[in-house]
Amino acid sequence: TSAPSRPPPSMPAAPLRGLRVEETGSDARLLRGLLEGGRPRRFEITEVPSLGAALDRLASGGFDVVLLDLEHAGGLDAARRLQAAADVAVVVLTTRSGEALARKAVRLGVQDYLLKGTLDVPTIVRVIGNAVERRQAAVALEARALQQAVVAELGRRALAGGEIEALMDEVVRLVASTLQVEHAKVLELLPDGHALLLRAGVGWEEGLVGRATVPAGADSQAGYTLLQDEPVVVEDLRAETRFKGPALLRDHGVVSGASVVVPLRGGPFGVLAAHTTRLRTFTADDVNFLQAVANVLAAAIERQRAEQATERRRKAAEALAEVGHLLSQSLEIELVGQRIVDSVCRLIDTQAATLFRLDQQSGNLVVVAVAGDVGPTFARGELFSPGTGAAGLAVITQQPVTTLDVLADPRITLTPELRGRIEQAKYRSVLAVPLLVQDRVIGALGVGDRGGRVFGPEEIELVQAFADRAALALESARL
Repeated sequence: TSAPSRPPPSMPAAPLRGLRVEETGSDARLLRGLLEGGRPRRFEITEVPSLGAALDRLASGGFDVVLLDLEHAGGLDAARRLQAAADVAVVVLTTRSGEALARKAVRLGVQDYLLKGTLDVPTIVRVIGNAVERRQAAVALEARALQQAVVAELGRRALAGGEIEALMDEVVRLVASTLQVEHAKVLELLPDGHALLLRAGVGWEEGLVGRATVPAGADSQAGYTLLQDEPVVVEDLRAETRFKGPALLRDHGVVSGASVVVPLRGGPFGVLAAHTTRLRTFTADDVNFLQAVANVLAAAIERQRAEQATERRRKAAEALAEVGHLLSQSLEIELVGQRIVDSVCRLIDTQAATLFRLDQQSGNLVVVAVAGDVGPTFARGELFSPGTGAAGLAVITQQPVTTLDVLADPRITLTPELRGRIEQAKYRSVLAVPLLVQDRVIGALGVGDRGGRVFGPEEIELVQAFADRAALALESARL
């Protein structure tokens, strides 16, 4: 849900927190009594003895206004330093004789001034309340302008091209600095849909980026964001009831945060989020900024994927043409088969590929060629009994077979020996397609990769195209 904006200072719902610097005497006691007993707006006043102490307290946040006595706290220089130190209103106090100096302070950026000796509750409430309103409005305007500039800069960089990893690193860096948060991250939804990988981040322990994951279900803020398909704001994770904080957030002391979906046409890429270790209300402007940045990142990812798909199709066409040319010159099935599995491994960036021919008499699958790291599972000339493995299932069904984990898929039959071999191999996700000649199965082509990889329609179509070339080679060799 969208973040609620902070109530304007004129509303009586919450007290204004003030920091008072170096006031002494009867005016100080009078001001304290008026402020702490003032109506309709209540004030909570913290007193500090010096400018240095005030700057230290401002660094920790939580104040709306600073009250500075121009005659006792360093004058205009102190006012300027306080104004620059934090996004709070500064109201100076002075006497009639110092009113000209107070007006100069206002021209230099201080919000307003109060005349000692003429203080009353209505005046204090009006002056301080208006000063806070003006300062907050100015800060919000400055923040929006900065956020818009950052989005424009990221858009320019995205249009310039380059590696998505570098853009992600720049995104989290700029999100953290613009929103002034300790932690920012880009999470990518993994193919199995059960977890999100920390792809880029600022403020996380060394070694976590590229390795840490969080659950993609409703128990995590990121997973909840994906399920709701809208921004999610957390004011206090310790009191959150919609979901639990994952270990990644708890281990870093995260308290508040905001997260948005990184949307792609075919489904979400993941989540962009910002977090702090202190209580903070993320405004609607903050959330809109996060979403705008997420949209820029999404557009860059879409463009890169489109470019990669175009390049992959070009290379596939070249590789298919090379195989066709090789077929026209040689009927050596081992040579053609090796070119096919090598090309498939390279084009779809998979760990392993294997070409099988079907022995028509025994029904066994015979390994013709292998590429990549198949581990101890396959060797040229090795036999596999009918219906064994993903390739055997593709032969039986005469349809492509995909699985996220070949060892856990109940559709796939594995002998104890083959299961033991696959357990020693690196691949788990498998795609197998049949080799068909006029609706007659004569073999299969299989590829394997890391567990959880999803082989998409374009990849299945590409592997099937190479399987068709392999079928032509096998049939020609038989004839």
